Amino acid sequence: MRGSKPAVAALALAAWAAVLSAQPAPADSAFGEQIDVDVVNVEVYVTGEDGRPVTGLERGDFTLSEDGKPMRITNFAAVDPPAVPLAAPEAAAGTAPEASPAEEGAAADPLYLAVFIDNTQVTASHRSRVLRQLRDLLTRRLAPGDLVLLATFDPGLHVRLPFTADRTALAAALDAVQKVAADSGSDTRARRFAWQQVLQIRELAFVQMSMESKGDGGGGRREESGDQAGGGNRNGSEGAGPCPLDIADPVKAYAWEALQRVLGSIGGLNALASSLSGLSGRKALLHISDGISVTPGEDLFRGLNALCADAQGLLEYHGSQASLDAQTYSTAKAWSDLAARASAQRVTFYTLQASGLEGSSAASAEFDGRERFFQAPEIDRIQRENRRGSLVALADGTGGRAILDANDLAPDVARIEDDFGHYYSLGYAPAHQPAHQNDGRDHTIRIKVDRAGARVRHRKVYRDLSPLERVVDHTYSSLVLGNEDNPLGIKLEVGAAAPAGRGLWALPVRLSIPLSRLGLQTREDSFDGKLRVLVIVSGADGERTPIRQVEVPIRIPRLKALVALGQYYVYEMKMTLRGGEQRLAVTVRDEATTTTSYLARMLQVGAGL
Repeated sequence: MRGSKPAVAALALAAWAAVLSAQPAPADSAFGEQIDVDVVNVEVYVTGEDGRPVTGLERGDFTLSEDGKPMRITNFAAVDPPAVPLAAPEAAAGTAPEASPAEEGAAADPLYLAVFIDNTQVTASHRSRVLRQLRDLLTRRLAPGDLVLLATFDPGLHVRLPFTADRTALAAALDAVQKVAADSGSDTRARRFAWQQVLQIRELAFVQMSMESKGDGGGGRREESGDQAGGGNRNGSEGAGPCPLDIADPVKAYAWEALQRVLGSIGGLNALASSLSGLSGRKALLHISDGISVTPGEDLFRGLNALCADAQGLLEYHGSQASLDAQTYSTAKAWSDLAARASAQRVTFYTLQASGLEGSSAASAEFDGRERFFQAPEIDRIQRENRRGSLVALADGTGGRAILDANDLAPDVARIEDDFGHYYSLGYAPAHQPAHQNDGRDHTIRIKVDRAGARVRHRKVYRDLSPLERVVDHTYSSLVLGNEDNPLGIKLEVGAAAPAGRGLWALPVRLSIPLSRLGLQTREDSFDGKLRVLVIVSGADGERTPIRQVEVPIRIPRLKALVALGQYYVYEMKMTLRGGEQRLAVTVRDEATTTTSYLARMLQVGAGL
């Protein structure tokens, strides 16, 4: 994310021109979930004390409330597929054994499983270990109709393999991902280096105080430096001593850099989760990382708190300030918002801590014994909880599972597999929602089951997405997944790129929109309408521009209406792009009828044209 240039620098509007044409081509096949805005569907996972799925429950066993108000369950299905072993991918296709009536259950919806590997937050060795243990689930044990997508964040979101049921292609993609560079402990080194700088600043302050004391003829207060001062100033974990104002600068610099990496990861997850909105059926996102700090640098600020607890004077950094400074780097709300947004898309997060169960940090001679700070139980606890917090928030908020401290993934993988095959689907009509209206707010869902010892998991937040929010999410789906839906019959043409200086290229993109498909309002002397155009671009490095939106008014004089309605409205966007491969997504929404077209194109800008 740092230092990248935007893929789209500018959009310029052009007047429309009539273009004579035959009837538009038929609209592309539609994608996207048919959403009944009057019904909210929730997948519910019920397990017993042994962790195994609880089957045989009925509608009356469940109670559901939204924002504390009881809701009537209008739709109910118990999904419990027959316990029939699946054939290996390489086995010849055949007829599966017929299930007996006792084994039959509701058919499971198709599963879209997106695997997201955050290469900025995982070491290569941890990634290899996890993928080795997940391979059997992903390539052999999923149901034949389940589709898997493989994506990485490097930084920048990269779809390494689009959704596919081809297990051979998936195995090859997993092998290829192993060759992609991953973080090899850079964050750990940066943390240690920041703390080393803190201690150096303090040691210099001790030296300066000592010199000033000697300058007073020995009559002033003298501070001891090194391990003699305060019983351990060299390891920086205890003892009174000077804390100049700049002592927190290395920690702040580290926390800011780490924060940018965390926000990049959140952005990548947001884009992928939003892109799944255009898919029907169940959607799960398997997130693989070593954990991502909710508050980057919190352990170092806690160290400053202890180090500078007894700081005196107006020109010194006080320990109490460290706690306040730490919170300026908190991403807790961003993780909560991500979970809520994923819940709105019926995306369930399964988060996997690839580092597994780790012991306390080992001392390193590189830091002259000062590694003792990171071995302190309180500091180690803060760092561990910080990295787990994001994983737990995503899993709990969407009804999934967080896999923590697991070196052997087999038991947890089996539980994930149980979730994919055994669940209950509940639907209810929201009390806050009049027919065909959306309030754009988050609502809390609570579900209880009348079964002793049963444990219930489900998405806890439902966001009643506004129509525009749904359009934005489907635009991400076009960008990331390449999905198209063109009921307006729009023609998208890309012109020749021209050099625009500084390595950028000017690229004209033209939209030809059949006027006959638009909802136009009759005025005294004209027919009026309005379009909303959304544009987003992603480069080969995975960097995305913000979604640009513009409203386009249409006015056709009555005297020209008969001729114009058989023609196209032409809208041209002037785009400034970097050279290389770019993916373009364009959405056009007719505001009168809410009919929306989603278009996507791969572009080769500059070299190779």
